[in-house]
Amino acid sequence: MNPLLIEARSAAAHLPDALSRDQVQHALSQLENLPNCASKLMSALEQNQTIAACLDIPNTELENTYERTCALFREGEFLSALPLALYCSTFQTTEPRYAFIAASCLQRLRAPAEAAHLYKTVLQLDETHIAAAYRLGECLLELDDKESASQLFEWTLTLSRGNFAHREFQDWAMQRLAAI
Repeated sequence: MNPLLIEARSAAAHLPDALSRDQVQHALSQLENLPNCASKLMSALEQNQTIAACLDIPNTELENTYERTCALFREGEFLSALPLALYCSTFQTTEPRYAFIAASCLQRLRAPAEAAHLYKTVLQLDETHIAAAYRLGECLLELDDKESASQLFEWTLTLSRGNFAHREFQDWAMQRLAAI
């Protein structure tokens, strides 16, 4: 198991909210058990089913888990939010916001390579996701890939141009480009 997930198990034990503790433990158990379901999942994936559909995980469970993930994330509990985010993004691979929150947790936990992988997934699902483009640029910059980071910051500028709701991303991307 990934060292961050081992730390997450320990961190979850100290969460004051019992529901959060239980959800994190459940998510970790499901993620650990995934390799044991490989043969069942393989045929379902070949038929373009999500893992959630194959394992009969209802959308309401994923939504509740996502809401808890966001709450933990807002509280700065990135390590505890990570298993929940990975649970959502692993079992429902077609939802960009699930991959985005997982990538955001990984970025906050100083795992830029892993975060970059998930931000790329978000952009594959929604190439106009401004936040994912910018955050991927940040991760690539941290990984010392300045050329690719510059391209992502340029893409962020393109996406945010004329969109006042995303003016911050435009400003941030311009600052990053000026610093490269």
